[in-house]
Amino acid sequence: TVYEEITRKDTTNGKQVFYDVTGPEVTPSYTETTTEQDEEFTNYPTFDVKDNSNQTVTEELISGAVDTTTIGSYKLTYRFTDVVGNYTDVTVTVKVVDTKAPTISGITDGAYYNTIDTHAIPSAYDKNGAVMFIRTELGDLKLTSFLKNEKEIKIVGTYKVWAVDKFGNKSDEITIHIDPYAPKVLVLDRVENVSGAYLPIKPVILEHNLDTIEVTLNGKKIDFKEGDQLTKDGKYVMTVTDKAKN
Repeated sequence: TVYEEITRKDTTNGKQVFYDVTGPEVTPSYTETTTEQDEEFTNYPTFDVKDNSNQTVTEELISGAVDTTTIGSYKLTYRFTDVVGNYTDVTVTVKVVDTKAPTISGITDGAYYNTIDTHAIPSAYDKNGAVMFIRTELGDLKLTSFLKNEKEIKIVGTYKVWAVDKFGNKSDEITIHIDPYAPKVLVLDRVENVSGAYLPIKPVILEHNLDTIEVTLNGKKIDFKEGDQLTKDGKYVMTVTDKAKN
């Protein structure tokens, strides 16, 4: 801005009169900024103001407001007025954006499941909508589309699941393990040694993802871990559970 002063001689008394017709010179701290959706907006601009009158300049927000609940661009217009009424308007832009990734519920990173089907689908939440994906042998697929065709994920394996919202924000990838098969327990018939005494029985558990083993003898729980032998007479009940709760 170039300051202008119009001078003329007062023809009545010969005094020189100055006319100020120039508005203040205003430099905002920014012309455009961003703020996160649903967070309080506090980053209002500051201004460097100069005026040729060296008098007080008033500042007023004359239009605009920021609605952080809605994605979009918002303009704020400020007016700076000097003591004789000259003014300068300055407009800045505030963009409300979504940079937060969706959140996933219904599954836990590193957990084991016996299946994921159309009745038990993990879900993603994002205010602006999100789509879930799964990495399979066929590539990266939309989870709902994959389940629509396959009905359920029941093939033993490790899968990656994540979500992406409409603005491209991606959640962390969650690793899940699918194991639809129950553990197997092999128990050999009891055999006698050369002296006629029965040998202890050692159950063989076939399970890669073993979680818990519970054994009762004649209805009472006994301590037992994989590799132990059954040495006492009686009725044993063994329950073996894997990490997928089979």
